[in-house]
Amino acid sequence: MKETKGKNNKSPVVRLKATAQEFNFSKLRADQDNKLANSGETMFLDFQRMNFIINGKEIDKNLIIAFKEGAKHRRSELFNSDDIYNDEIFNKKGTREIDTDRGKAFVASVLEDIEKELVSDALGELWKNHCEDPKTTDHQKTDSYKKEFEEFYNAGQRYIHLLPTERDENKDYRSFAKEVFKKMFRYAGAEVPSDAILEELVTNCNQAGYEAAPFIQTQLALGQSFIVENPKKVINIDCANQNNVRIRSDMRLPILSVKNQVMHGDKICNLSSSLEFTIESHNGEDFVTYRNGKLSLTIPKELKNYKDNGKSLFDIIKEYFQKFCAKLGFKPETKIQIEHGFGAQSNYLDGTISTTGSDANEEFINLLSENLRERFLG
Repeated sequence: MKETKGKNNKSPVVRLKATAQEFNFSKLRADQDNKLANSGETMFLDFQRMNFIINGKEIDKNLIIAFKEGAKHRRSELFNSDDIYNDEIFNKKGTREIDTDRGKAFVASVLEDIEKELVSDALGELWKNHCEDPKTTDHQKTDSYKKEFEEFYNAGQRYIHLLPTERDENKDYRSFAKEVFKKMFRYAGAEVPSDAILEELVTNCNQAGYEAAPFIQTQLALGQSFIVENPKKVINIDCANQNNVRIRSDMRLPILSVKNQVMHGDKICNLSSSLEFTIESHNGEDFVTYRNGKLSLTIPKELKNYKDNGKSLFDIIKEYFQKFCAKLGFKPETKIQIEHGFGAQSNYLDGTISTTGSDANEEFINLLSENLRERFLG
């Protein structure tokens, strides 16, 4: 990989865009053999690893953590019902008082009281850790926020039965993940989507689904000389009604160079991508339809400084973008829109180029050559 630098620091931002009324949504979904995604475990873990905005309201990840913590199984380490009712030990000793219905009811009430104490202690410890976290803002330590924090925690307790335990062989998180989504939509003041849409979100609205495709395509384009590290991701969900949600996955990808096989070299730039589409359900049916897909990739000036075997990294990324559009079934359109903007503060001075579809026309190529010749050949 060779870096070439020109004398002129002015360079356009090039934004590649593609749209489609109908497209191959299967390319956006998690693989069918991805057990973690299809069991809901990926979504369960990603709730607190991703940033969600629903109907314009940012979802506080600390509240989601409180909800999940409230749903955890907590049992006394001193004794529990399994120890008390052990047939292997007591089956030869006849019926004990504790084995009667009355005895079992008494034991159940004692264990319930113990579990309530454990829950109360756990909530107090969780809030303490939250307040001591350096990332916690002053606003998130107020009494009003604590009340909201406790409400999420207590709400999670209602779904303890939905979380798998350590003893469960086939761990299924789907039902619980759906309840987390429902809580998030209600928190945002939005209508809760249909069950079919919720099922689709549980499987795919995570790092194995909607966020995976643009990330993977970008890394493939970068090859072995560059790496994407710690991308910043935001999922925007707008729920028009229970049968219609609009998803937009925005991602900022820090691009780092790989030097001497060291994976974490110097940061070159941020690459921005946006994937947008609508999911529709149909009157209680268990399937959904994907429509109105939009994909954009913004390439900053820094990536135009690099060449590999005579081809610029910009061109390599553009080709992968086109291939990805083709996989999605986006119909190629050759119309080019060119927006010129000049400003010293932005450093994106020569213009912004937008193209729709998976093929760029001659005007697009000529404009690129005119703007980038000095950088590539200087």
